[in-house]
Amino acid sequence: MPRLRCSFPVILLAATFAAVSPLSGCAGSNAGPEPIAKMLDTDAHSRTRLRAIDRTWDAVAAGEIEREQAREMLKKVAWSRSTYWSTRVAAIDALMRDTENLDDTRAMFALLVPTERVGEVLDRIGRISVQQGWTNVAPAFVRAWDRNTEEVRIDDDRPEPRVLRALFADQTLTTTLFQVFRGDFSAEAGVRFSERDRRAAWGLLVRTATDDREIQELLSRIDSADRDSDPLMWAVAQGAMRFGAIPQTGEQVAWVERLLLRPENSAFIKEAESVVGRLSEEQRQSWQLRHLSGAVWASRFAPERLTATRAELLGQLEREISGREHFFRDRTDTAWQGGESLSEWRGKMVWGDVLLALIAAEAVRTRSSEWREVHADLFAQADADHTDTSTEYGGITVWDEGGRLDFRLFPPRANSRFGDDRFVASREMIEASDGALFHYHFHVMRQRNADYAGPSHDDFEYARLQGRSCLVLTFITENRLNVDYYQPGGVRVDLGTIDRP
Repeated sequence: MPRLRCSFPVILLAATFAAVSPLSGCAGSNAGPEPIAKMLDTDAHSRTRLRAIDRTWDAVAAGEIEREQAREMLKKVAWSRSTYWSTRVAAIDALMRDTENLDDTRAMFALLVPTERVGEVLDRIGRISVQQGWTNVAPAFVRAWDRNTEEVRIDDDRPEPRVLRALFADQTLTTTLFQVFRGDFSAEAGVRFSERDRRAAWGLLVRTATDDREIQELLSRIDSADRDSDPLMWAVAQGAMRFGAIPQTGEQVAWVERLLLRPENSAFIKEAESVVGRLSEEQRQSWQLRHLSGAVWASRFAPERLTATRAELLGQLEREISGREHFFRDRTDTAWQGGESLSEWRGKMVWGDVLLALIAAEAVRTRSSEWREVHADLFAQADADHTDTSTEYGGITVWDEGGRLDFRLFPPRANSRFGDDRFVASREMIEASDGALFHYHFHVMRQRNADYAGPSHDDFEYARLQGRSCLVLTFITENRLNVDYYQPGGVRVDLGTIDRP
């Protein structure tokens, strides 16, 4: 479902990264001294707050306030997401004038940047970091860049890659990203960067690679990684080597780590590796982690599909969903173009995609005694979601001993409920889904919700980040749910409807 997103303005970095003071012209020459506490007064006029910030160090010199207290006040302003960017930038500039504590400011930048969404603030911190030669912020800017926002989707229009290029002007961006992935900045400026920074760097390496050859060259640099000394790098290399599946984002790197390192996944991994080894070249085209579960399911419950061609599976899928009633999302509410019919997307679906869509389509057989219990459970979940207006519900799709799909609900945590039109997957759900076929969620804010029968822009972004094939179930009427299959890259296929048993 659509939701409002904060804006992400973009400011081009000047080639020279020259310092520009946002305070220029803000304070009148006849203005009296502002109490320092005014900088924290969110009800005060911005000029009043700026004047208070501008005289911070004069107040410290005059003994009106202790240096440490002044720094904490400036930090509070700099961190305040509700404060206008020019006031926050003024606080950042004021902190830089405290030359006795630049190491502390440097560490603060590394902590602030990963969650920062305002382009002007990122731009200012980037300029300062380049001027000072503070390379410790590289992982922080990698993490910020990895958060792909709805408003700014073209990497060249973002401040983060420009900052990284300017910080390391003597090398390529690929080299810088690889250094972050390798963990080269883990101990700079007293900030211990996490594995999350490294995962984000790998996702950006894949995203910015010019072609498959460049990705293969990157993999060749890590093929000898040791499991014990660097399990993250080892997992990326092993995933590519054993499954032909290269993680595309930081979240997918975490997924392949769990798959390969957790003992409870060993049986699934052994079977997946065996099945993938028997697939043809056509079947393994554009192979991804999300395809593993479909191949394992087929090897257990429909082995004939492992010898079927892509065209044969497409024929089965087309027959499965033909004659069903379909409901397509109103295109005017989303940024993407195109419909939800198989005919529109079949050319962009590889063998593994079609296999997964076919498995899902079979579960949408309405008035089928085989699926009656599953459908009853889905309506019970949809009813609970409809009643709960604090969030959307969702979960993971696995299978039982007979191969029938099992939709396991994972309601969002209490602190991750942001309204009736948004689903936030819990960490418990993500980590329980290593061998799952699908992630799914509901669009049941209303019981007549056909205009939203299908994935939203944010749903596609979730599929991209997690690297998952997904399902969305939408109330058409109180007693009918529409089911859509979708995946990273924009493919979506309406599978039809199920009726309340």
